[in-house]
Amino acid sequence: LTLLMTNQHRYDCFVTRRGDRRVLVVRYVLELIRHTAAEIILPEGPVHLRITGTKTVYTFAWSRDGAAFAE
Repeated sequence: LTLLMTNQHRYDCFVTRRGDRRVLVVRYVLELIRHTAAEIILPEGPVHLRITGTKTVYTFAWSRDGAAFAE
């Protein structure tokens, strides 16, 4: 998932593999600056990703069942 603020500013939230583990990665891009804000090891199986926010604060969360989300 990508939250686009402008063409040069965005947040990315995605699942990838690091070796034999699945990892949720949250990173932001501010023009030439790219920073990984969080990497969370995920259990195997389906996961739900959620982004909520206001004009000044964004929250990224995940869940196995779609009901109980961890930020």
